[in-house]
Amino acid sequence: MQFDLDQRTAALSVGEFAEFSTGPRESGGGSAGVWRAQLGTHWHNELRARATTEHAAAAEFEIAIAGKIFHRGWTLALTGRIDQLIRRDGAITLREIKTVTRLLPVDEAELRRDYPGYFVQLATYAALTRLKPEGSAPRTELCFVEASSGLAQTIALTPADDVLFRAQLESIAAFLDLRLRARERLRGLRYRPAFATPRPGQETTQAELTALFERRPLVFFEAPTGFGKTGVLLEFALGQLRSGHFDRALYLTSKSTGQLQVVHTLRAMTTASPPGVVESSKLKVESPSRDGGSVPSTFNSQLSAAATAPAVAAWHVRNKSEHCVNPVFHCVRDACGYLAGAADRWPQSGLARFYLDEKHARDLDTLRAAGRAARICPYEITRAALAFNDVWIGDYNYVFAARNRGLFYTQPGFTPARTLLILDEAHNLPARVADACSHAFTTDAAETVRTELNALRAPSHLTTAWDHWCHFLRHLRVNEGLDPAAEDDARHLISEVAKNIRGAPLDLAALGPHAADALWQLPALDDELAGDSASAALPRLWWAPRDGELALTCLDAAPIIGATLCEFGGAVLASATLTPVDGFAAACGLDSVGGAGSPSRPEFPRPLANENANPGR
Repeated sequence: MQFDLDQRTAALSVGEFAEFSTGPRESGGGSAGVWRAQLGTHWHNELRARATTEHAAAAEFEIAIAGKIFHRGWTLALTGRIDQLIRRDGAITLREIKTVTRLLPVDEAELRRDYPGYFVQLATYAALTRLKPEGSAPRTELCFVEASSGLAQTIALTPADDVLFRAQLESIAAFLDLRLRARERLRGLRYRPAFATPRPGQETTQAELTALFERRPLVFFEAPTGFGKTGVLLEFALGQLRSGHFDRALYLTSKSTGQLQVVHTLRAMTTASPPGVVESSKLKVESPSRDGGSVPSTFNSQLSAAATAPAVAAWHVRNKSEHCVNPVFHCVRDACGYLAGAADRWPQSGLARFYLDEKHARDLDTLRAAGRAARICPYEITRAALAFNDVWIGDYNYVFAARNRGLFYTQPGFTPARTLLILDEAHNLPARVADACSHAFTTDAAETVRTELNALRAPSHLTTAWDHWCHFLRHLRVNEGLDPAAEDDARHLISEVAKNIRGAPLDLAALGPHAADALWQLPALDDELAGDSASAALPRLWWAPRDGELALTCLDAAPIIGATLCEFGGAVLASATLTPVDGFAAACGLDSVGGAGSPSRPEFPRPLANENANPGR
C-alpha cells in the first residue's frame, strides 16, 4: 500500500485490499503453499479452456478492473485483474477461481468462515464494476476448486456481501487515520537534548551532521567510544522525524546490548518528567539575561516542553524465538495453538492496545503475558503493532538478510524512500551481512531429515532427490575449495531438491523443528543462487571445512549492502572505527560513486575535539 497523508489518498491492489489486516494473518506458506500455487495454475488453465468452449468470444480472461473509492475522507485507488469476465445477453458475470486443498463440496458457511478474503476480493471487483459509466450490478461467482481432483464448487455472491467490502473499507480508513495521527504526533514532538551539557567535541555535532545530511543523505559518522554516539544519533533522528522529512526511523545495531541502550536512551529523551523535576533538576542550565538575571537555556525549554508533548512511539524488535511461549520453538501454524485461529481471536483479544496506546508497555515479558492470556503468538503482536510506531529498533538482519527482512518490508505503508536508516556499530555490517548470505550443510543433519521424510512417507521423487543430496555430502572430504565439477554437482542437487520440496505437500508440524529448518535451507539457497538478483552475483567459496560438510561462505556482501542502502531516503552509518574510510566504503558497495542509482560518496563532519580520545569525525 502506498499512501499520501496530505492528499488523503492510498493506492493498493484488490488482493492487498481484500487481505489487509492489522492483526495476525492466516498464511498458506511453506511447501503446501507453493504446491497449491502450482496446482492452482493448472486448474485456472483447465477452467479457462472450459469457459472458452462454453462461451466462446463472450468469455474474457485476466481483465483489468480499477477504480477509486471515496470513504471517510480518504480516496482509495484500487487495481486488479478478475480471472474471468463473461458478457452474455447484456449482463456481466465476474468469476474468480480459488484452489483449495480440502475436499469439496462443503457447506457454504464453512467456506465463508475459512476464506473471508476471497469473498471480499470478489465483492470489491463488483463494487468497482458498478462505478463504470455503463456499470450495473454484475453477477459474481466464486469458484472453489479441489486441488487434488479439480472438482469445483461455485458460490454466487449476493447484495448482502457488500457488507464485507464496506467493513474492509472501514479497516483501511481506520489504519490511515492512525497513520495520520502518528504524523501529527511527530509534528508536535518535543524531546530532551541527549546531553544537558555538551561534552568536548559535541558542541556543534548536531548542526554539522544535519547540514551535511541535507547535502548528501548518506553520511559516515565516526566518533570514539564514549563520545555519546547513541544520543547524538537519536537526537538527529528525532529532529528529522519532527521536520517531516521521514515517516519513520530505523535504528539498527548488531548487538542486543546496543539495542537495549538505544531503548533506554530514547526513553530518557522522550518520557515526561514527574512534577517538579524540571525546576529542581541538576541538568538545568542557565545563561545571563540582559538585566543581570538568568533565563532558561534552550535545553531547559525543551525539557519543559517534553513533559507535556506527545511521546515518540518506538518498538524494540526481538527475534521470533525470543517471543515464543511454547516449550519448543517450532513455528508452524498447525503445531502451535497460539498461531492456529489467531486471526479469529484477535478482534476480541484487546491486543490492539499495544498500538492504540503509545505509552503502553511493550517489553518482552509484557508481550508474552498478553499473548498467553489471549492465546495469540506474542510475535504476532509485534508484527501487528510495528506499522504504527515511529522508531523501529532491531538487528541489521531485518533490513539486509533475505530470510528476516519480510517483517519490515511487508508492513503496510513501509516505504524505504520515506525511511531514515541509522546503522550503529557499522564497522560490523559487512561481516554480519556476509554471514547472513553464507550457508553450511552437514551429513548428520541431512540424514536426520531423510529419516523424518521416510517416516512421513514423503513423495518418492522428493526422498530420491534427498538421498542423492545425502550421498553427495557423505562423500565430501575436507578441502579448501570444490573443483568446478563438484560445485556444478552441488548446484544441480540443490536445485533438484528445492524443486521437489516446492512441489510436495509436507506436514511440517509432523516433520519437527530441526528437520524442517534443515529441509528448507535448500529452497532458500536455491532462491539466492537463481536469477539476476544482487544475491545471485555474490562471490561465494564452496568448500568442505570437515569431512561430510559443505560450506558456502560469502566472501563479499558489498553488492547486497550497496543495493539496500540505495533504497532508503537517508542513512547514517556510525562507528568508532570506520577508518580506513575507502576500505569501509568499498565493503559497503559504495566505492563506485556517481554511477546510476549509486549513493553519493559519504562525507564527514569536521574533526570533533575530545580530550579523552582521538578526534571523531
